[in-house]
Amino acid sequence: MQKRISQGAESAGAALAIVPAVFVTILIINYSINVPFADQWFNAGLTIEQFSENTLSLGDLIAQHNESRKFFPRLIFLSLAYLTRWDVRVEMLVSLFLAAVVSANLYRLNRITVNRPLAQSLFIAFLANLLIFSPIQYENWLWGIQVVVFLPIACLTTCIGVAHSKLSQFTKFTICTALCTISTFSFANGMLLWIVVLPVLAFARSHREIIRKKWWIVAWVAFFAANLGLYFYQYEKPNHHPRFSYAIQHPGETFHFFLGFLGAPLAQVNPSHSLIVATGVGLAILLISIAACGYLVICQDGELLDRAKGWLAIAAYSGMSGALTSLGRVGFGIDGALASRYTTFSVYLLIALVHLIPILLAHVNRNGVFLPRKLFTTGFAASLATALIGLHLFTSLAAIEQMSVMRRDRLQAKACLLLSQAIDTQKCLFERVFPVPLDSFSPEKQERVKAKFARIVTRLDQLGFLDLGLVKSKDISQIAGTLPVGADSGWFDSLEQVDERVYRASGWAILPERNQAADAVILTYQDDNQRAIGFAIADVRVQRNDVNQQRQLREQLWLGWQTHFSANTLPPGPLKIQAWAFDALTGKAYPLNGIRQL
Repeated sequence: MQKRISQGAESAGAALAIVPAVFVTILIINYSINVPFADQWFNAGLTIEQFSENTLSLGDLIAQHNESRKFFPRLIFLSLAYLTRWDVRVEMLVSLFLAAVVSANLYRLNRITVNRPLAQSLFIAFLANLLIFSPIQYENWLWGIQVVVFLPIACLTTCIGVAHSKLSQFTKFTICTALCTISTFSFANGMLLWIVVLPVLAFARSHREIIRKKWWIVAWVAFFAANLGLYFYQYEKPNHHPRFSYAIQHPGETFHFFLGFLGAPLAQVNPSHSLIVATGVGLAILLISIAACGYLVICQDGELLDRAKGWLAIAAYSGMSGALTSLGRVGFGIDGALASRYTTFSVYLLIALVHLIPILLAHVNRNGVFLPRKLFTTGFAASLATALIGLHLFTSLAAIEQMSVMRRDRLQAKACLLLSQAIDTQKCLFERVFPVPLDSFSPEKQERVKAKFARIVTRLDQLGFLDLGLVKSKDISQIAGTLPVGADSGWFDSLEQVDERVYRASGWAILPERNQAADAVILTYQDDNQRAIGFAIADVRVQRNDVNQQRQLREQLWLGWQTHFSANTLPPGPLKIQAWAFDALTGKAYPLNGIRQL
């Protein structure tokens, strides 16, 4: 009977440990949108275009993007594109898979090094998975190209697992050399693995053991140097990124950024105070990390250090990533430390501490000077776990709200992309689909960027790699959808002249079947052949409390839309202007009530 209860408790613990992974999977499925965004166009998109035209070269695959050389991610993106017709949601699932690999690696390391009863190991795994699969990484979960930030940590944790295995020294170094190379040519901070993995692989408790490994260490350094040589061959620092000199000249700001970076995974509790909270949490994390390292130095315990070495490598990877990010990004402003995309790096210092602290507290219980030791260590661990879970809950709620915002933004971006050949949506394209600072470019560079982007979009559409395909006809009635009986999609409320030949159109639009705001509103005029010719597009981003109350909507929806247009783009003479609600998930348009006369 007792054995059954024990097995049931273990099963419940295992189920609890995987809950965070299941939860974030549901979030990704619910909030992801199949539309390429920003850097995906000139990375995966460009690679697909070059491959389809037989112009793809090794140089293209290893080409620099920002500070990174994304050779291996480009191979992944290209393979997935041809398998899925470039469904970018599959790339998001690859990120999820890599996180699962990390989770499995860390659980195995947990069982080897933490050395606690199964129930406690599962609880530690639960805390780790809360962080590994934390929604606060929403920007990375919902953006396919961010596979690149999950690859290095997957490689690192696999290297640590290999180091703790019974494989031969040759096999260990061969596997880890390959993984560090993959990491280096996936994302810029991936080269840190060469630094943090070596002490784990070369760990020795005696001088004689180090001597036996010296040639392996020499070979490791040689491969590291070769990787660096290839990486920095013809390397150019991105002009639009701040220089390291700014960080050096402003050490206070840089340290503040670093603390915010460390605390960001647990700091999104209040938008107006997030940086303050992040700084405080980051300082606490830094002090605990220093105390843990100090304890290891004071103890001089080889067995303890052997158990801690993998977690120290993970902590070092996270801390060094934070230091490099602080040096390279503080020039953009301290608030940048809170960016969701950085949390996939900063969260691993917390994860390392989640495992290091039980190891060290167990050592304190056996050998420490604190009395009563057991009571102190239990209370300390419980307090930290409670604080972690509480802060994680608040940040997750804020992150889920941001996921909803990202979904809306991506839907509007997809609407803009799908309509780009039927209507002039260039302003929208370079704000929502491929946001680049065009105004900071020279006129020649602006034209080159626009032409390159247009070429990639056209080629991908020809290949059938853009979901639903671009709308080709200017006659919007050709994509008209049918509404359910008794449903309506909103109103075209007003058309006002605000300046000579400039008009403002406004109203509200909803998609009844989804009960969500329209992804875009299309304005059309009726030509001589009674066709509805599209000429302008509007975002649906205006708050309309009157409509929400009238329709008794539970969720606060921003249903209002407004846009300005010039009559110079329209045919002369009186025109009937109509508005349509566009659904980016189906590619259908639905006429709004109210036709205005121009």
